[in-house]
Amino acid sequence: MLTPTMRSRPTARLSPDARLSLGLLCISLSALVLFLWFGFGPLPERHLLSGGSIDALRAHEAGTTFIDATETLGLSDFRHDTGGLHSIEDAVAPGLGLLDLDHDGDLDLVLLGGSGNPVGVSIFENRRIPWDDVRFVDRTDASGIRWSGDAQGVCAGDVDGDGDIDLFITALGPNLLLRNLLVESGKPLVFEEATEEAGLEGGVYHSLRREDAAPDAPDPVYEGPPEPRVAAIAHEVPEFSTSASFGDFDLDGDLDLYVANYVSYRPIHHDVRDPDRGEALPYLPRLYPAQRDRLYENVDRGRFRDVTEEMGLGGEADKGLGVMFARLDGNRYPDLIVANDVSPNRAWLNVADPSAIDPLPRRRFVEASIELGLHDTRSGMGIAHGDADDDGDLDLLITNWRDEPASLFLFSLAPAGSRFPVLFDEESQAFGIGEATDPLVGWGTVFFDYDNDGDSDCMVVNGGTSPATIDAPRCSQERALLFRNIGGRFADVSLAAGEPFARSYAARGLVCGDIDLDSDLDVVFTQNNGGVVALLNLLERTGTSSALSVSAQLHWELASGVAVRRGDAIGALVLVFMPDAIIRVQEIASGGSFLSQGPLSLHFGFGPHSTAQRVQIDWPLPQSGERIRTAIDNVSAQILNVHSVGRER
Repeated sequence: MLTPTMRSRPTARLSPDARLSLGLLCISLSALVLFLWFGFGPLPERHLLSGGSIDALRAHEAGTTFIDATETLGLSDFRHDTGGLHSIEDAVAPGLGLLDLDHDGDLDLVLLGGSGNPVGVSIFENRRIPWDDVRFVDRTDASGIRWSGDAQGVCAGDVDGDGDIDLFITALGPNLLLRNLLVESGKPLVFEEATEEAGLEGGVYHSLRREDAAPDAPDPVYEGPPEPRVAAIAHEVPEFSTSASFGDFDLDGDLDLYVANYVSYRPIHHDVRDPDRGEALPYLPRLYPAQRDRLYENVDRGRFRDVTEEMGLGGEADKGLGVMFARLDGNRYPDLIVANDVSPNRAWLNVADPSAIDPLPRRRFVEASIELGLHDTRSGMGIAHGDADDDGDLDLLITNWRDEPASLFLFSLAPAGSRFPVLFDEESQAFGIGEATDPLVGWGTVFFDYDNDGDSDCMVVNGGTSPATIDAPRCSQERALLFRNIGGRFADVSLAAGEPFARSYAARGLVCGDIDLDSDLDVVFTQNNGGVVALLNLLERTGTSSALSVSAQLHWELASGVAVRRGDAIGALVLVFMPDAIIRVQEIASGGSFLSQGPLSLHFGFGPHSTAQRVQIDWPLPQSGERIRTAIDNVSAQILNVHSVGRER
């Protein structure tokens, strides 16, 4: 019997030119379908020039650590604008925010426009375009934000305990609280202005007169350094709020707020310069009276009251620029570190109040900067909190003005018999940071493990505080600095890190986070009267991007029966125990850097390891509560999301 033979059907052969034409037609039709399906507009010019993808840009920049991807990410059209440089009020801002506002797992952007920009706050959504690239899409028009104030800084936290992240914007004049409506409405990146309802307007500062000034005396003419005689302001002036930080100072489950205020601004002659420093006088903070900071207690799911005086913070006014709630003395109650310009930095320890009678306040703040070694009289700007010397505790880095190197304060235990249990030692020169930062004006700063080797590297962005010439449209520009941690000491690797570090900027705010979800940390920083700069980290090309990302939320039931379901865990301390007996430690924080808010998640590089022996979360909850600590064993490199489950006794 014969078996039928299966034969293939002969195919027509196309010429090479015909095959090429057909291939191009298929590609074009596919691109058109994707465009119509996803609804994206024209791509930025950098996409076309770089071959249409971030991967092509990475290949073009081979051999570097960071690439400038501002255009590729769709951010090149944004600009901060104060309408010109006239005085100190125009030279400070802006900060920014980089955090997950729509709970989709990637980081969105909050950018501030300035007094010369009709859009005060802009919201950019992190989106994946069809071929798996990243692009930020401006969602401001649909966000419900219609505010056009003189924005300065950003901090974030779940102030009303509804499970999503709200925004607080500091300003010259009334501040702004934006309630996130994600949980309430189901719509992502939609906000409601709630400042007045929350009691957080700020806005007016009553300046005291100088004793040597008559009530209606005109301002005297400046006659030169060292101390110009300046008459006091005889009227109410706007509060000049700069940095802010959320933290639960009384550990009652909701977020309180500290707002740093700067100076009482008034117009003075623009064309007079300090002959010693060359700075235009309107930009010198010592010419203006200081303003007192404010502490607000959250008393009812996002409604606040001013408790500055009763919590012990109502003393002498300083010129505040940077602030963070942080565990300075090692217990669960958050303390405060404040960086002040041309006035001493402050360390406010959160201590038990022996004179308190129930109900609250049971806590109060005590100024302890001298005892803790943090009484620095340099011109403090930005703050970073991290483990600089790789010893399992948290240190401080504070940026300063030119000719005042950044201050690196290392945590240690105080000698027996000391009033407080901890002490900080200033070690910026010994640890390799002092020399590089000395000639520059430092602003935003972060500790971050950019090479995923497990220890904390750091970055500082810099920029002048006045225009190089009287008529210049922006402040003078300076290089950014990148420091790699090598064995507990820092090496300036800026010029080897890529072309962006060879350029100069009028930089201000700085944040870091994994923008493109490739397990390494990217950076974004702002410029005064300029554009935003986004630098992508190329570490994943080496195959060494092994890291753990930890997100946490605070779920807690109060003794009253009220359930707390915060969308953050601000104040939580996270410890990662590695196989080599090293303990990595970070704290989830609100605010920090300079006028800025980074992600409310933490990134731990694993170095040569594939797993951690244990991840431990020390929750910011009262000692009387249950489940104040969570431990998870044998954790691999991943995105770890944890929430506390407990009940107040």
